[in-house]
Amino acid sequence: MSAPRVRWVAVVSRTAAALRVAWEHDPLVRRQLHSVVADRACPAEAWARAQGLATARIEEPDNGRFSDALLAHLRGAGATHAVLFFTRLLRGPLLEAYADRIVNLHPSLLPAFPGLHGYRDARAAGVRFVGTTLHLVDEHVDAGRTILQSVAPLDWEADEAAGRHRQFEQLCRGLVQVCHWLEEDRVVAAGPGTRVRGARFDDVEFAPALDAPAALSLRVPRPAQDDAAPTAATGSA
Repeated sequence: MSAPRVRWVAVVSRTAAALRVAWEHDPLVRRQLHSVVADRACPAEAWARAQGLATARIEEPDNGRFSDALLAHLRGAGATHAVLFFTRLLRGPLLEAYADRIVNLHPSLLPAFPGLHGYRDARAAGVRFVGTTLHLVDEHVDAGRTILQSVAPLDWEADEAAGRHRQFEQLCRGLVQVCHWLEEDRVVAAGPGTRVRGARFDDVEFAPALDAPAALSLRVPRPAQDDAAPTAATGSA
């Protein structure tokens, strides 16, 4: 099996539940993932160690110094990309060195409802649709060029846990899909968004439409007890 052209580092703060699901579901994600960098002791770091993945911890409260240390790790790893499962802003030379090569997962239809509580804020606003966004990172909060978005209707009087779980599953499927698009060199930064070469726009749930078999087949069973379910709605993905 040939080596992947994409080699990425996961940057985590909490559970990184979407990372776990994608890694367990898709061999390409397992091949691409080089290491896991945590900014604190957290469940995602413990999970990575249990899988035998390389881990590093950068316990630096200053975002600028954290970003500099992360840049050193990425260069040392020979990483082509970073994928964020944490809630801090990146700063400085890192954003230049890895411009349009840092991916973030967010639980809302950006630019609506940025910040830590996208799903909660959307429900509070009484919107009729919620969704997810995978985007390239810049210096602003939950900004940068959009790669992929998903949408779902919201009945705010219905089961909130079911809505959160559907959103989490969309993030997991989106992460797998974006990994395949990156591997195939199909994501092109263009203007305020991105262009995905050969993309289709005939799906009412995902735009662009999913086309990787691993993303199309991914389903996340809802746990019997909702409080045991990993959730993307906290912003930790």
